[in-house]
Amino acid sequence: MITAAIYTVALSPVRRASRTDTAELARITSEIAERISELNEIRFGSGVDLVSRLASVARADVAAFDMACAVLHGNVEAILDSYAVQGDKAGREKQTMHYRKIKAIDHLRGVFPEAADVIDRIRLSVRHHEDPMSKPDALRESNE
Repeated sequence: MITAAIYTVALSPVRRASRTDTAELARITSEIAERISELNEIRFGSGVDLVSRLASVARADVAAFDMACAVLHGNVEAILDSYAVQGDKAGREKQTMHYRKIKAIDHLRGVFPEAADVIDRIRLSVRHHEDPMSKPDALRESNE
């Protein structure tokens, strides 16, 4: 019986992938490859361009990669979540989440400026609902 294992950089097994996981990964990979081929048929090199741009973002910042994928397929829920909700999910403070999102958007802007513009517009539409500063920081700033 052949099983696949996912390895870390140190080549130690993290977990064994089940047959179902392996089949699902193969199916999704096949779909992605098919869609990249379709892009190349529509305009020569556009599939390669997309893969290169996504790889560039992934190397720079994994959060930016996740954000790019979400925006490119129309899922803006992760962007609309408040920093407090994002922080709860990641086990971090909302200020940390704000900093990481700004950094991810900056990375994204260099490679996918159109996606970064969409994120900026979404963030502007919800900015009045969210303030990355804590209450003491806001009080201190208002007194200056």
